Amino acid sequence: MGPRIRVGQSLRARLCERGFKILFLLAFIVPAGLVYGQPARMTKTKQGLVRLSGQIPYTRDPDHPNAKAALVFDTQYAYLASPDGLYRTTLPITPQSTFSLIGFQNRNIFNLYVHDGSLYVLKESIATDSGPATDHSFLRSDDHGTTFVPLDNGLEECISGSCEYLAPTEAIFQNGMIFINAGAGENLFVTSDNGSSWTPLMGSFHRMIGDYEAFELIGNRMVLGGDSLDDGYLKRGTLNADMLTWDQPPANVAAPDLQNRPALVIKSKPNSSDVYAAIVGGLLKSTDGGQNFRYVVGYSVFGSPCPFIKDIMFPSHGSNVIVVAGRDAENPFLAYSKDNGETWLDISAKVRSMVSESGNNNLTSSIDFVSEDAGGNIFAGVVYGPTHTLKLLSLQFNSVAFR
Repeated sequence: MGPRIRVGQSLRARLCERGFKILFLLAFIVPAGLVYGQPARMTKTKQGLVRLSGQIPYTRDPDHPNAKAALVFDTQYAYLASPDGLYRTTLPITPQSTFSLIGFQNRNIFNLYVHDGSLYVLKESIATDSGPATDHSFLRSDDHGTTFVPLDNGLEECISGSCEYLAPTEAIFQNGMIFINAGAGENLFVTSDNGSSWTPLMGSFHRMIGDYEAFELIGNRMVLGGDSLDDGYLKRGTLNADMLTWDQPPANVAAPDLQNRPALVIKSKPNSSDVYAAIVGGLLKSTDGGQNFRYVVGYSVFGSPCPFIKDIMFPSHGSNVIVVAGRDAENPFLAYSKDNGETWLDISAKVRSMVSESGNNNLTSSIDFVSEDAGGNIFAGVVYGPTHTLKLLSLQFNSVAFR
C-alpha cells in the first residue's frame, strides 16, 4: 500500500464515514453467549502472525460506538477490556492464558491505561432516572483491579433530574497531571490533584454533540484534532508551566484540506519530533512537532479502501517501524511502515485469513488495538463479527514477513 494522495470531496468523506458507522453498529448487537475464563488456544500460524483464540465476548451497544477493546500491562497482569467487561490474566500471555472477568460486566469500556503501577478505566456512565449519578466514568485501581477509586469528581451533569458523569475516551498522564476529553466535542480537562477537581482547558462541564476530540501532549505542546460543524481540523497550542492554562491557545496548523474528515487518533513518536494524525481514509505526518502536516497515506473516501485507523503504535524494538490498525468497511485493517511512515505494507488480507472460520468471508470485523508488553511482544485485538468475539493475534515483526 503505497501512499496515494487524493483528498476526497466533502460528499465522498460523508459517504465513507456514514457507511462505516452503519456497518459498525449493525455488526455487534447479538450477545455472544460464551463462557468466561476459558484458556486461549493457538489455532493458526503464518509468517509473522500467531492467532491466540480466546473466548472473550465482544458485543456493542449501538448508542456507544466509541466502546472498543483495549489491552494494557503492569508488572504482573495483562488487562483486556471489551464492551462486555474487564478481564485479567497473569503474564506472560501464551496460548494457554486464561482471561477472567473481574468487573464492569456489560459496560462499554472506552479505554484502559496503566500508569505508575495503577490501572485506569475509562467507561460509559449509565444515567440515573433521578437523583445523583452513581455509575462512574473514570476510575483508578491500585490493587490490580480488585477495587477502584472514582476520579470524576466535578464531572457530573444533570438534565431534568437525570444525572451521569461525563465520560472520556482518552487520557494522558504527565508530571502528576491527567488530561482527559470527557464529554466529547472539543471538551478537554486537566487535573493536578488526581481527579478531586478538574479544570477545563477547552469546552465546558457539559456533554457535547459530536465526536470525541483526539489529542496528544508533547512536553507542553498540545496537538488536537476532531471535527467542528462537519469540518475536520488539526490544532496546536502551548500550555503554561502550570499546565492548567494556555500560553498560546490552540490554533489551526498547516495541513492539507481535511474537509469533513475528522481526526481519529493523534500520536507522537517517542524521542523524535514526528507526530502522526489518523483521519478518515488516511494518515498525516508532521516532522516538526505538529506545526505542519502532510499525507503519507491518503485514500479516496468514495469506495474502498477507506480505512478508519483506531490505533497507531511504535514497536520498541523497531526504531523506524510504525503500525496502524483499524477497520476498512467490514474488514480489519492492519498496515506497517519500516521507514517512519513514508511507505507502507498493507497486511490486512493476512489478518482476514487468520481470523476467518469455515470460509466465512462476511467478517464484519475490525482491529481495535495494537499493544506491546514489557518484553516487546506485540498483540493485536481483532473483533470477529460472526461469533461476536475478540481474537488476539501475536505480531512477530522480527519474522521474514515483516522485514
